Amino acid sequence: MAATIPLPTPAFNRNFDWIVQNFDDLSNQFPNQWIAVDQCRVLAADPGLDVVKKGATNSGTPGDTVYFFVDDGLLIFGIL
Repeated sequence: MAATIPLPTPAFNRNFDWIVQNFDDLSNQFPNQWIAVDQCRVLAADPGLDVVKKGATNSGTPGDTVYFFVDDGLLIFGIL
């Protein structure tokens, strides 16, 4: 029996769209940090994903919260 992969909730998609729309501000506020976003607001931010997950556990809605790494561009486009 094949496992089914759950589809994102509408709220998850709204949160992800909010991150995309606000990426410039987020990259200035939270460079090279993980963020947790629910209800189109940042619940927690930290360089460590485990810290962000703990910070968002009591505030976010499971399945709706988006965990996203806000890269400042140096990690992807850094010059060697």
